[in-house]
Amino acid sequence: MSISSTSFLKKYQNKIIFSCVAFFALHWIFFIWAHKINVPYSMEFLPINLLYNFMTSEISLVHGLFTPFNQHLLVFPYLVMLPNLYFNSFDVVNLHFLQWPVYAGVLFFTYLLVKKTHDKLLWLLIPISAFIFSPLISSSENALTGWQMILPQLAVISVIFLFSKKTITVPIFTICIILGIIATFSSILGIVIWIAGIFSLINYKSEEKKLVGKKWLIIWVTIMIIVGFAYYQLLADTELEIGKTSPISLEGLSFITVFLSAGFRLKYELLMNLVGIISIFFSIFCVVYFMKLKKISTVKPWLNFLLVGISSAVIAELGRGHLALHIGNEPYYIEFSQFFQIGLLVLIGFIILNLKNNIQKNRVKALVIFLLIMIVVQSILLVPSYYAGWIRGCLLYTSDAADD
Repeated sequence: MSISSTSFLKKYQNKIIFSCVAFFALHWIFFIWAHKINVPYSMEFLPINLLYNFMTSEISLVHGLFTPFNQHLLVFPYLVMLPNLYFNSFDVVNLHFLQWPVYAGVLFFTYLLVKKTHDKLLWLLIPISAFIFSPLISSSENALTGWQMILPQLAVISVIFLFSKKTITVPIFTICIILGIIATFSSILGIVIWIAGIFSLINYKSEEKKLVGKKWLIIWVTIMIIVGFAYYQLLADTELEIGKTSPISLEGLSFITVFLSAGFRLKYELLMNLVGIISIFFSIFCVVYFMKLKKISTVKPWLNFLLVGISSAVIAELGRGHLALHIGNEPYYIEFSQFFQIGLLVLIGFIILNLKNNIQKNRVKALVIFLLIMIVVQSILLVPSYYAGWIRGCLLYTSDAADD
């Protein structure tokens, strides 16, 4: 790269990044606008029925809020949707548009984590925003499913950011507890927030050979157990159908690898398995690399991203892996599966940054080129998801409009 082009990129880097991120964010708004239909469908009738029954005094609101559905307790998605449905005559369109600020919040906390890791990694916000604002996420979702996933997604990434601070105060810890409750009572996948919190709070100082800040970890685990017990008690016996397939069986491993590549929406299941397997191997490579450099603390938030992604895959497999035609690539999994891919993206980018100091060596140069190709490939693999998102949106919403 010439000196002039390098100086140009340095001068306009922030503007280029902002323009690209803005494109994906505005593209998502345009996608929702293009396919908006003011007609509830599918799971959107759950909060509508709840509101109707409450208004006609058939059930109490609290009872309806805490009634489980398919192993989920949808308390906070209901609380977001019910006022809107009541004051807007069951208009569901704006419930989709209101998700945009939440996705923007996810991107904002990701930006803070990337900036905290290294300023030179900010260019990764371009493919990260392509992940977050993928139209495939909203292509076949009803508003309830959307809120069910994005609320815990924002909560998880917020907890990872807040617990990455050098000093954890009582207000910060209290906010994280509240976020943990919100995530848990929005979606069953939201329980991974407690795993993310545990990993964040495990702060072992090798030079001192002791665990620092144990009190926060003990309190977090204690509250996790209490919330978990309450969650279990609220589920009916018929809601506890889990573990019919094992995550370590061939079927289970296939589900997990497909889940991890759900954001790419490749045509064949075998390709998704392959991408998932390669992603897992690269994640192991990244972990080993930073362990050897003794920089685990620097990249800990991104290792937490990997942990959240793989934990979500295992939980989804335990609850849904036994269902027919349910291979793990459903669009509503993307919010959690992309944790793994975004974490991997930043880790690879940071490795490239570290290796640039020894770029004169041919072996290092070859590795840097290979890793750059992997980032480019990861970005290119998002193209089918954008295409599939528009196709699914057109087919679903157009047919629904025709039926009405």
